[in-house]
Order: sequence, then C-alpha cells, then structure tokens
Amino acid sequence: MKAKIFSIFSVLVMVALIVPTVYAANLTSVKDTISSSAPEELANHGIEFTTPTGNPLDGSFKLVFATEFDFTPSGDFDADDFDVTIDAAEQTLVDAEPGANEIQVDLDDIASNTVIFDLGSGISLPAGADITIEIGTNATAGATGDSQITNPDTAGAYDLSITTHGDDDGEDQADGSTNGSIDEGTATIFINDLVTVTATVQSSLTFTITGDGGTCYYQDTGALVSYTPDITTTPTTIAFGLLTADTPKKACQKLAIATNATNGYVTTVEQNNDLTSGGGDTIKDWVGTYAAPSAWTADPFAANPDHGYFGFHPSDLDYSDFDANLWAGFTASTPTKYNVATASGPVSGTEGENWVNYQIEVDDLQEAGVYTNTLMYITTATF
Repeated sequence: MKAKIFSIFSVLVMVALIVPTVYAANLTSVKDTISSSAPEELANHGIEFTTPTGNPLDGSFKLVFATEFDFTPSGDFDADDFDVTIDAAEQTLVDAEPGANEIQVDLDDIASNTVIFDLGSGISLPAGADITIEIGTNATAGATGDSQITNPDTAGAYDLSITTHGDDDGEDQADGSTNGSIDEGTATIFINDLVTVTATVQSSLTFTITGDGGTCYYQDTGALVSYTPDITTTPTTIAFGLLTADTPKKACQKLAIATNATNGYVTTVEQNNDLTSGGGDTIKDWVGTYAAPSAWTADPFAANPDHGYFGFHPSDLDYSDFDANLWAGFTASTPTKYNVATASGPVSGTEGENWVNYQIEVDDLQEAGVYTNTLMYITTATF
C-alpha cells in the first residue's frame, strides 16, 4: 500500500532592486493529509497551516502543487470542490469576483497546478490564523465536491508551495508596492507504493512494518502483556490459513516509527471491506466498536448472530479504551481510519514501537471459501 508525510522547511526570499530587503515569514504547523498515497490514484487533500504574519483586507493566499500532480482527469474543478476555514470559521467560496465577505477560488492558472484564494474586501487573515483547505469530495460545506487531484505516477517526494499575499492575485506582499509573499512554506508530499501499507513519510520520519511470529503484545491493566501468536505475519501479509471452528487465531504486526516532529505523529489503520470469499460470503467485524471495544469471549457466537468475526487491538497505552484485552471491529460499509499508534513529540528507538493485534474466529456454520481483504496504514507527522 502507500505512505504519505509532510514537512516544512524555511525559504528565504530577498528582493534587492531599489527597495529595502524584505523577508517572508515561515508558515508553521503545515501538513497535508491525503486520502490515498498510491501513485496515479485520485486523492482528497486536507491542508492545514498557520500564518504568523497574517494578511490585510482584500489579500490572497496561493497553492502551487508540483507539476506531477494532475487536476484534469477527475473533472472540472470549481468552488464546490474546495472548503476553507479561517480559525475554524467556514468561509463562503465563489467562482467569480468575491463580495466583501466571500473568497474567490481563482482557477485561471489551474493548468499550471496553481490555485489562488482571493479574499473579499471584508476578509483578512489575522496574525496567527489557522487555515484549513479541503480539496476534493471531502469538501462538503454547501455543495459537495465531485473532482479530485490525481497523484503523480511515480513514487517519490513532491512539493506543495503555500504563500500569502497582500494583493488579490497571489503576487505581491502589498498591493502593487512590494513583490513577493508575506508568509510562505513548502510541504513535501511523499508518494510511496508499499504493497499493502501506506505511510506518510518525510525526511525526518521513518515508518517500518515488521511481521511477527515470536512475541506480540496487548494492553492489560495499564501495562503491556506478551503472548505467542498463532501465525507468523510479514510486512505485507497476515495469512491466518485454515480456520478450525470455535478456535480463535491471533496475529500481530509491529509498527516502528521514528521522527523529530515537534508535535509527534498519528498512525491509522483501515480495511477496504469485510473479509470476503469468492462466493461473496463475509466474515463479519467483531461486535465491539472502536468507541466501545469488548472482550473476545470463549463462545462469541452464543450471544451474537453471525458465524465469523475479525477484529483488532492496538497495544499503544494511549488508547486506554482497549485496556483489559478488549477488541474492536472495523467499519466495512464506509472505510474508516482508526488511530492505533501516536506520540505527542519526537520519538526514536523503542519509544516508537507499537503492535497492532488481529483476531479471527468462525463457527461450523461459516461458509467455506478463501476470504481476503486489504488493510492500509497511514502515518502523519506534524511539525
């Protein structure tokens, strides 16, 4: 599967004609969470940043994606495909010249992967403003977006430039008086194809999935407890093999994360659908939910109507709802990302090691067949 991550680094802009030297400030807390990090896949983007300086009334801010991103195959982009919040306040977006309290999504240069947000005469960005931009089908304020950006077709690192401006066309610090940006930052988006795992990876973060057949760990009474799994996993497969009725099987994968991100990281896992056979039969999700996980009983079928269950359990003690060896099922009808590992600051070595445990069990009425699905991990670091 795939991985994604974002980083920011300082960029110094110097204007040296007959005007004084002007320096752009660095945007902070920059990140872009994409819905898929697979090459050539359509993806939604969730971009966040803080502008330390702010903008005057009637200014603008601008996104410039690397040329390898493609805006054309998914459809015709318009204002409905974007959402913008300023300090959590949803903004009114339009395609034409903005009113005083509107923002124009200027797509005149979309062929060069440039999008300019022209602020109306009544809108400014205060110093320290937190900006969120959603692009794609995740833009649901008002109308729902129907266009998405296509990822580059080759794995690697790609830039997203973000700048703020005092004029309304994404060019100057002040309206026609000083060239350049007020605040600026560059995020590096890493497109990575890793078979069944995707992670957001950046130069200051490493993310490794290790199969395990010797020792796994679950959380119980506020501590990690070891156990010997029933099968050996690999970084790309969890092969439970032949199941025996009323005999649960457990397995795990170890996630190792190291990063120097000031605000740490979060790792999520999701499944594309229930375990499904060639005949269309399914092994259901465990009855416990992420919000209310439950114990895997000796006879899980006695109180439940289905004939097979699949669930997960994170070892990370930050998720204390799973204490006492409790388990949750995935949501299959709408694939959902579940947090399974996290840190609030830089981590390295064993600090960043966590286990995600998986358990499966069927009774003698579960339909015969070979059942499969796909899991995706995504790790996002915030700097």
